[in-house]
Amino acid sequence: MSERKQGLSVPTVVLWAVLACLATGIVALAVWKKRQPPPAPPAERAVAVKVATVVPRSFADVRVLPGRVAADQDITLSAEKPGRAVEVAADKGDAVSDGQVLVRLDARLWEAARDRARVERADAERERDRLDRLKATGAVSQSDLDAATSRCAMAEVMLREAEVNMDQCVVRSPVDGLVEERWVEPGERVGEGQPLMRVVVVKPLTIEVDVPERDIGGVVTGGAVPFSAAGVAVGTLTGVVSFVASQAHPASNTFRVELTVRDAPAVLRPGMIVDVRLPRGESASAIVVPLHAVVPRKGDHMVFVVGEGDRAVSRLVRIGRIIGSSAVLDSGLAPGDRLVVEGQRMLQDGALLQVAAAE
Repeated sequence: MSERKQGLSVPTVVLWAVLACLATGIVALAVWKKRQPPPAPPAERAVAVKVATVVPRSFADVRVLPGRVAADQDITLSAEKPGRAVEVAADKGDAVSDGQVLVRLDARLWEAARDRARVERADAERERDRLDRLKATGAVSQSDLDAATSRCAMAEVMLREAEVNMDQCVVRSPVDGLVEERWVEPGERVGEGQPLMRVVVVKPLTIEVDVPERDIGGVVTGGAVPFSAAGVAVGTLTGVVSFVASQAHPASNTFRVELTVRDAPAVLRPGMIVDVRLPRGESASAIVVPLHAVVPRKGDHMVFVVGEGDRAVSRLVRIGRIIGSSAVLDSGLAPGDRLVVEGQRMLQDGALLQVAAAE
């Protein structure tokens, strides 16, 4: 008989044996894997942070508002009469005194009118006196004497008018101050009402500040208010409240307040911006935290505190006011909370924390 008739061939038997071994190994490997314990999860990485315990404290409640330095008086002097400027006696930056002559205009026409009025007055007085003497003899009527008296009065009026016109040709400083602008040159012809010079009074100075409605109640006339100027090294100065508006500005709902500064240093000039500090009383138990500990997110303000198991817990807070580098909170934190003050920017709720005390 042939090998096909006797049974399977040798290669076929070997192939089946190999397949059987592979199947047995696969089954054994599956059973072994089922008996192995699951792998341990990776260790959670803690986020290093620094914390500070929230403790209520007292602080001086102060509202800082921008103020503007202004001259106590700012006066533009204009020509009252037309004419040629025959003298310009001051220039920009000059200190001038009350009554000092700044500009003289050509007054020759008014001088002639004054002299003519003087002659007319003298003639009218002589005529009046003559008629008055004749009145006693009956040679002059009362009406003639009254006309002569009226003529004297009219001549006096004309003389005073000429003297006023002459005086208006001289422009004097009405205050002690500084010439801030000069718009006229010697020999220039000016028209009536044309601005000639601008004089400002810088001692005392005025601080103008707009105070919100919620703070105006603590501002009283005569009260002392501190202020400082960042642009110049003058330290903290004090102004006295000299004016409080009785009506709020309709657009901003703020009240204009003016402070008078009598002994201002020379480096403090009109136009400068200063920080006015309005005291609003003393707060005995406020929650004050570092401003950098507050995280802005989607229009809100959040902080993180340390919860159970050293896990991060977010809190929504409301800032009442900002004072320098600190934030005064109206809500969101309580005394004893452990506030994250460093490392909070990338925190998420539930994150494991590696806590260290803030310095």
